[in-house]
Amino acid sequence: MTRRYQRGARDLADEPRQVRKKYEVGARLRYLGPSDDVPPLFTTGDELIVCSRNRGGDGISARRADGVRDMVWPWEVGVLV
Repeated sequence: MTRRYQRGARDLADEPRQVRKKYEVGARLRYLGPSDDVPPLFTTGDELIVCSRNRGGDGISARRADGVRDMVWPWEVGVLV
């Protein structure tokens, strides 16, 4: 199975599998909460879907089911199985 990662994301070749998974297009993530003083448009506990295009470099572009889209840091989310 071929995995497709966000276009525009940083190079993930040296990252562990659990980090790469967070950049897979269509992956489901749980927002755990903000890690700095610029929180995204999400609320702790929101379920997010990884978008096909990355707009944040090191961050992950994601959206909620209602279409709200923003960038989160990889350490601010967990992968839903």
